[in-house]
Amino acid sequence: MKAAVLTVSDGVEAGTREDRSGDTLERLLMEEGFLVERRVVADEAAVIAAAIADLADRSAVVLTTGGTGFTPRDVTPEATRTVLDREAPGIAEAIRADALRRTPHALLSRGLAGLRGPTLIVNLPGSPGGCRDGFAVHIGACRGVTNPVGTDRRRHRRISADERRRIYSTTGCVRSRDPFWDSLKIGVIPRDGRSGVVFQCDFNHDSR
Repeated sequence: MKAAVLTVSDGVEAGTREDRSGDTLERLLMEEGFLVERRVVADEAAVIAAAIADLADRSAVVLTTGGTGFTPRDVTPEATRTVLDREAPGIAEAIRADALRRTPHALLSRGLAGLRGPTLIVNLPGSPGGCRDGFAVHIGACRGVTNPVGTDRRRHRRISADERRRIYSTTGCVRSRDPFWDSLKIGVIPRDGRSGVVFQCDFNHDSR
């Protein structure tokens, strides 16, 4: 699977600061079996948005670091919102709630999370520690539900009723009489010699 790390920092882009946060995220993603692409941009909303959109076209996950605070140059959330198809507020809220147990400064983080097509995009803080803690919170969500770019959908198979019940019980999903649950599929793809499970929900309300 492919992932991307986008560092948003005037200092790193100018070569006056080390990209320790980007290095941290790259290492963590590689430990999860991702192939990682790196990019650095300055704190300019249009540039950030263009970079996220470009990276999302070929990545299953895009993590940004930096630009989520209150200074006038912190515009990563605003740039991110312009390229998201759907927001995932639960991820961003969980990251903030976890950080708040360690520091009240977590209240100053304005990071977003969401989807652009099938790609998960998450804003993380501009510190190595904040990236490490935020990554630990959200990786559990994206590990099982991310649909990697280039996955062959023909390898997915319709799951049985017993498998659906097991997924409901382990993920906390609420059962529904809605026909779209019948299109829940599961596939297995290789990841550095291991198997990664990919869940795909086709929100198709047509009866079958």
